[in-house]
Amino acid sequence: MFRSPLRLLALATFAILAATPLSAAPPTRPNILVLFADDQSFETIRALGHTDIDTPHLDRLVQRGTVFTHAFNMGSFSPAVCVASRTMLMTGRSLWLAKGIYGAYLDHQRAVIHDGWKLILYPKAHVARLYHVAADPDERRDLAADPTAHRRDLFQRLRLLQRELADPLDLASVFPGL
Repeated sequence: MFRSPLRLLALATFAILAATPLSAAPPTRPNILVLFADDQSFETIRALGHTDIDTPHLDRLVQRGTVFTHAFNMGSFSPAVCVASRTMLMTGRSLWLAKGIYGAYLDHQRAVIHDGWKLILYPKAHVARLYHVAADPDERRDLAADPTAHRRDLFQRLRLLQRELADPLDLASVFPGL
């Protein structure tokens, strides 16, 4: 039936072209979901070995996707580790290279931790936060308004630390009540 290889090649090419749609659908983009949570460890998900709590939604995501079980935060140059870690994630830079980007945030707060207490000051907003980190590790109960709390002692420690580090911000003028 086919007398020459050239006719066979022509017929095969025609068959392939006829089977190919004229307007190809655009390529599908990958479906990527990145969950980035503060203070979340892979060990807190049932599908990855945790037995004390149920995590059905995260379990379903684990079963359908890729999980990074050994991704660690490099730390931070401020008490707000989440700022540094989010900056590293969004820019792809290491902590040392991301500091220049998120370091501007350091102008917005000063903090000191001593004797189980943590004082965070936000000078531009004129807001002070005080937490007893041993009794309230999630920092949900702000004690800054409590006159019996250790805020004056912590404020003085913070000012001493500022002098040692040659920090030019005058906290006494911003927070005269402390």
